[in-house]
Amino acid sequence: MLNNLKKIPAREWAKIIILLGMGVYLAYTILSENLGNYINNTRFVWLTWLAGGMFFAFGLVTLWSNLRPQAPALPIEVASLMPKGWSVMAICAIPLALGFLIPSRPLGVESLTGTLSTNVSVSDTMVITRDPLKRNILDWLRAFSREADKTRFDGVEAEFSGFIYRNPEFEAGQFMVGRFIVSCCTADADPVGLPVYSLEADELADGQWVVVRGKFYADEFRGAITPILRVETLEAIEQPKNSYLYP
Repeated sequence: MLNNLKKIPAREWAKIIILLGMGVYLAYTILSENLGNYINNTRFVWLTWLAGGMFFAFGLVTLWSNLRPQAPALPIEVASLMPKGWSVMAICAIPLALGFLIPSRPLGVESLTGTLSTNVSVSDTMVITRDPLKRNILDWLRAFSREADKTRFDGVEAEFSGFIYRNPEFEAGQFMVGRFIVSCCTADADPVGLPVYSLEADELADGQWVVVRGKFYADEFRGAITPILRVETLEAIEQPKNSYLYP
């Protein structure tokens, strides 16, 4: 067995390491709860487990086939999925190395290229039954989209979390509490937020995560009448491990 290990060509070793490495990396990303930084892990975690298992299996099959004294040819279906030339393996190895070397982190305020949206799509049949104090930013935006008379939310108590976003056009004490909505992966991430009023947040930096609680009152914001949360309590918090909202 040891002699057979020594006889395995360098290119085959590279292939084995890349395949096993991909399997280990995907499993680590799931178990460390970092998968949600890249994709909608409520929908696609099983696919990631499947992909990781296939990479690991292909790596073991490649190692086993090279250890046999007279290694038979792999089935065409399996062989066609294996990396072949050095250039192809480099294409696979580079993202694998970057995945291990660059710390995983979710999108934040520094990722914004524009402003936070207060508009979301909502179907006529959608019913929001969640308790108001348990609704997140997406729940509230959907509720606001369904109601033409924004004053109907006056005095309604709410509590939600997100990161602070400010814009020079906002009035003193105004800011937005935002989150990213992810349907499939971070490539389609959509930043949304709710307008908030509180002088307590003046000392907090943009991007700081907070939990706010207060009551909505309709007022002008960006040239339109919209519910604005008048904060009664505000608490700075750490960014959650999985901070995206999923539609």
